[in-house]
Amino acid sequence: MFKVKTVSPNSFEILSAIDLDRETSGISIDNSVGSAKWILKVIAYDNAIIISERLTSTAEILITLEDVNDNTPLFSSNSYSAQISESSIIGTLVITLIAVDLDFGPNAEVFYIFAVDSLNTACFDIDNTTGEVRTSCVLSREDSDTLVLKVEATDGSNVDSVRLPF
Repeated sequence: MFKVKTVSPNSFEILSAIDLDRETSGISIDNSVGSAKWILKVIAYDNAIIISERLTSTAEILITLEDVNDNTPLFSSNSYSAQISESSIIGTLVITLIAVDLDFGPNAEVFYIFAVDSLNTACFDIDNTTGEVRTSCVLSREDSDTLVLKVEATDGSNVDSVRLPF
């Protein structure tokens, strides 16, 4: 997993031998902190000719692989559908959308918004943390019998979107 590179006769670098990705490397992760840790034991010794006379020094190096925001929140489906009665009162729950982000901690927090190019949002509110879409006005089938909303899930850096026809 790690390799040592000689920089000079008395200086070395410890490098990862593989690409490390917290979510995909197959490494053991402490889920309470969302990071992987290694303890490397480094032994330095002098060049005494007689091995039994060599002087050594030992140190332990703690390496922690922390999460970066490298995953996009993903909806479980590319589109959802819902039905609602035109006699529904304001505040009626239409649907709860769920997106999952494989990152950890704040990097995995998902927020929901209507996409900028989403039409028909005037009569709907979305809770940006729960993904609940609710009515914010009285709907009339005579005005439109099908509405399509476009919702985005974002973690602050990455975005996924889903169509919501009903």
